[in-house]
Parts: sequence; structure tokens; C-alpha cells
Amino acid sequence: MTLLFLLLLMLGSNRVLADSITVETDRQNVEMGDIITLAIETDFQTTDSKLDLSLLEQQFDVLNKQQSNQISIVNGHYNSHTIWRIQILPKQAGKLVIPPFEINGVKSQPYPITVKVAQYTDANRPYFLEAEVDKSQVYVQEQLIYTLRFYHKGSLISGNIRPPKFDSALVESLKEQSVYGKTINGQQYTVYEWQYALFPQSSGELKVSGPSFTGILHLKGKQKGVQSIAKDTLIQVRPAVKGEAAYWLPATSLSLSQQWQNLPDKIRVGDSLRRIITLEVDGLKDSQLPNMTSHNGDHYKVYADEAVNKQTLSEKGVHSSKLISQAIVPTQAGTLTLPDEKITWWNTATNRFETRVLKSKPLTILPAEPTATSAVHPESQIGTQSADQADNKTLKNPVENPLNGQQEDTYNPAVDNQKQAKNSQATSPFWVWIIAGLFIVLWLITLWLLLHTRKQLSLIKQAGDSLHDAKENAVTASVLKNKWCDMPPTEFYKDLLRQLHDDINIKNVDSIPNEPLKKAIFQLEAHLFAGEQLNDDTKQIICDNWASLFSEPHEKLKNKGELSELYNNK
Repeated sequence: MTLLFLLLLMLGSNRVLADSITVETDRQNVEMGDIITLAIETDFQTTDSKLDLSLLEQQFDVLNKQQSNQISIVNGHYNSHTIWRIQILPKQAGKLVIPPFEINGVKSQPYPITVKVAQYTDANRPYFLEAEVDKSQVYVQEQLIYTLRFYHKGSLISGNIRPPKFDSALVESLKEQSVYGKTINGQQYTVYEWQYALFPQSSGELKVSGPSFTGILHLKGKQKGVQSIAKDTLIQVRPAVKGEAAYWLPATSLSLSQQWQNLPDKIRVGDSLRRIITLEVDGLKDSQLPNMTSHNGDHYKVYADEAVNKQTLSEKGVHSSKLISQAIVPTQAGTLTLPDEKITWWNTATNRFETRVLKSKPLTILPAEPTATSAVHPESQIGTQSADQADNKTLKNPVENPLNGQQEDTYNPAVDNQKQAKNSQATSPFWVWIIAGLFIVLWLITLWLLLHTRKQLSLIKQAGDSLHDAKENAVTASVLKNKWCDMPPTEFYKDLLRQLHDDINIKNVDSIPNEPLKKAIFQLEAHLFAGEQLNDDTKQIICDNWASLFSEPHEKLKNKGELSELYNNK
């Protein structure tokens, strides 16, 4: 009777005994998505032992695991039990096997599970996963929007999305995850949505592997495992269209604009004019935007800050912008007309090339405004009297001999004639002729002395003018050296340009023959208009080398001879 009772007990139980380990489930025939509760029980203590689930995880997802230990003493007999309760979800349909477990050298028997594919109509599907793209054909680097959605009924307890793989494409996540409700065929669904912007980098076929979603739903009073895989997506990628453009820009829209900041009413040479050029593009990442460079002109220089890129994301895709800030510095008075800025791009809406042109209005540039240092350039006051005035003065007054510094009396014919007229009445005709002859001789000698003196005065005047010019240039350089180095850099630079243009007639810094001076001025411009650091000795180098621009008058003076040589030409 005891043996028969044990056999009946074994047949009426859904337990599989493997020595001292028992394995059982709440169901052996399930559908995909059904959650199975697996119980593993030992009749011995397993305090220091761990349950190895690596083989089980090959065919099932382990959702939850709990462990409990029980100890009892009955009639002096000690009993210990360990129970594991594990929730598992089949990974695939078919005949699956829960593998044997080994604990402390004791091994259980394999346990079979049958998993069927769940059959749903479109109207009563409890969940599904779908993926779609906004275009089936695109050009290389053109934006493509990929949208992934998971629909479910009931409530989602937990879930995990395996994102799609986009192969050779740049990816920008437009929407990490959004949740909203939607009614389909009269059935209410909750929708989880993800969105990506793709930019294929090579032509041909782009394959997007189907993503998958796993999780647990609470549906109709019980939990339901979720496992759904979307279909693969194929996109045809066309090569870039050949054209005259220097770069390939496939976009849905493109704009080019400029703005002048704090433009003065009167613009002068040396002023820094701030211009900001903005490039805005829909359908491209900011890293795909081209570089824009403005070059120096004959009458202006351009100092550009580092471009600032920015992009914003929305359901429509990527909107990118590039801001180029420039300092335009006029170097010559007149009309300044900047060249047009052009960008050619491929309009993906019309499938053709288009060109955006940015034009700038002409600007009137006035000469640099004089500064306080202009006072060191007075007009020469030396030798301003004309040669005739000098001659008249010489005829009326005693002449200073340049050789000995003494004064000589100059014969005056008018006075002498009066004296002779008075004396003629008291003299004989013989003496009249003798006196007349002497008068003629003396008059000829006086005339020769006057002509010779006039020539010397002319040479002295020329020497004085040359000395004055050299002295004035030396004074100018000295005063500039003392005053410029105390000026702020902006005023220093403006007066420097004025001196170059108006006083030295150098229209361009590139034309300065002194190389250290030219390099120092370039560094000053880079500091004022490009934000570079100004070396401590830059202004001092300019001041020290400025006098070299006035060296030409000294050379001319040397070629004419020393001043002392003027008096050897008797």
C-alpha cells in the first residue's frame, strides 16, 4: 500500500524530482510573451552555494529572482530547505528546455517547456513595434528622419529598447523618448516614440537593422511579457551632384545675412567696423557647414574672430547656424566697397543648385581725425621771406659779411649823385670828369659786390631750409616717441595712420621699408581688431623705429654738402 501511495503521489504532481533537487513551473505550455514562474527547491542546506543561471539565460530572459531558506527540527531530526522562485520569459517560440542545475554535486533533471507564437489580429494586438522614414531616397549627407514607435495596451511595468544600427551615417537624436496616447481601430494604445536624424556618408544602399523592445505589461489582470522586433529599413543613397560649387550642401533651406554693429555716422581711417555674417541652414549639422573667409583688400584689412557654430533640434530635423564676427579696418580714405559673399547649395526640395549672395553697401571713409600730436608739425617759418625782400633789405642796410661777421657800408648811388650835384658848382669841368669816372668805377664795384652777396644769401637760405626740414623731422620723431607711448592703443593707432598717409605719404603699412616697424604695427592691429595679446614692447618698438621714416631728408642734405662748404664758392 505504501509503494502504491508513493506512485500515485508522483503521477498527481507537476514536480520533477532529480535526486534532492526539485524543479517545477506554473505552466509548461505557454505563448510568446507569457511570463513563467520557475521554482527550484533543495532538501539540503545551501548557505554558501550559488545558483548558476548562465545556461538558463541562453533561452530565457530572467526577469526576477527570489531566494528563501527554511530550517525545521521534527522529533530530533534536522531538516533544511532552499527555494528559488524565478520569473522567466521565453526568447523564442518552439520546444525549449530548462537546463539541469547542479548544487553541491547534486544535479536536477532537464525540464521541457513548449512555447507557441501568439496569434493576434490587427484589431486586437496588445503591443507592436514599428519604424518609418520620411524619405526612401536621399543624397549623400542629406538629412533623413527615422522614427521608431512602440504601441501597447494596458500599462507598461518595465521596458527596454535596443536602438537601431545606422551603419555609415552620422546620427543626431531628435527625440529621446516621448509618450502619448493614440486610438487605432477603436482600440486605445499608449505610444512611446523615438526620433533620429540620419546623414548618410556614402552612396549606395543604407540598411538600418530593425530595433527590438522587451518589457512587461500588465494586461487583463495579469502580467504579460513584451518582446517585439521591427523590420529592417533600406534607403537608397544617391551620390552628390557635380556642379560649380566648392562644397556640397544638400539642405531644405539656406539664408545668408549680415549686421553692422554700432556703425558710426562718420567713418574714418583706422576705425574698427564690426560686421557679423550669419549663415542659417535647415537639414544639416553644424559640423557640415562650410568655412567662410574674407580676405584683406587694397584699402582695408579684415580681422575675424573664431566662428561660432550652433544647432537646434526639432521634429523637423536639425537647424544649424554659423556666426562670423569680423573687424573691418579702413586703411585709406575714399569709398569702401566690400566684395560680395556667395554660397552655392543644393536645394533638396527643388533638386537644383541655388546661390545666395550677400551684398554690402558702399561706405564713405574720411581721413583720420588729427590728434594732439599734430601740433608738432607746424609749417616752416624759416626762410619765408622772398629773395627780392632779402635783396631790398640788403640794398637799404649794411650787409653782414658771412666770413668775418663785420658790417660793410654799401655805396648808395642816389645819395652820391646828390652830393656830386652840390659839389659840381664849385669844381672845374676837369675835376667833374675825374669825379664822374671814379663814380662809374665805384658803381661797377658796388654792383659786383651786390650780385655776389645776393648769390651767397640764396645759398644760405637753401641751407637754412634743409636744416629746418631735418630739424623739424627730428623734432617730430622725438615728440612722437615721447607722446605716442603714453597714448591708449586705439588713439595711438589712429594717429599713426594719419601720420603715414598725410605727412609721409605712405598709403599702406605693407609699404613701410623698416621691417621691425612694419611687424610691430601688424601686431598692434592684431591686438586691436583680432583680440590677440599685445606684447609689452610693441608700442616702444614703433616709437623707436618711427624716426627711420624721416631719414630721407638727412640723406639729401648730405648729398648737397656740409653747410661750411657753402662759403667756399666765392
